Amino acid sequence: MNFSKRFALSAYLKWKLRVSSVKEVMSWIPENLNSVKEVMSWIPENLNSVKEVMSWIPENLNSVKEAMSWIPENLNSVKEVMSWIPENLNSVKEVMSWIPENLNSVKEVMSWIPEKQLSRLCVKKVGTVSSECCRMDIPL
Repeated sequence: MNFSKRFALSAYLKWKLRVSSVKEVMSWIPENLNSVKEVMSWIPENLNSVKEVMSWIPENLNSVKEAMSWIPENLNSVKEVMSWIPENLNSVKEVMSWIPENLNSVKEVMSWIPEKQLSRLCVKKVGTVSSECCRMDIPL
């Protein structure tokens, strides 16, 4: 098994063990993103380790609100948030295959993010605030 497949499998298993279901985790991802290219543009070129990322997931996940509380108070940018996503995934097709077909609306997904964190998450990588994003009409 090559590194990319081992990496993806390892990440999948760790998530599955720590949350109620992978489907639940993936349901937090909005359904109507502009393009796969846009999604992948959020993934930076460097990340520490999958073990570190997975250690941020609590043993018992009760709610999306709790999940969003993992976001530190002092985030610098969306780029920092997105740095939690590993760089060396097998393929875009594989990543997108984790997303179920029956997702809720973007508005609902964005409504799960607390106001104080939404304002930070709406800061794009270039450092400008998107009023559209902050209206919770579109994903980052």
